[in-house]
Amino acid sequence: MEDSFEEQVLKIQDRKKLLASTLLSDGSSLENLRHLLHERKDLEV
Repeated sequence: MEDSFEEQVLKIQDRKKLLASTLLSDGSSLENLRHLLHERKDLEV
């Protein structure tokens, strides 16, 4: 079953938070970026 509109919005908000934390962090930026890209791939239809 496809995610509802609200679920899609929540996923996008989570990705934005992850991107912001990646840009502001000095640590595991590469790992965060990999996770973000993986999440993006999951959202593609």
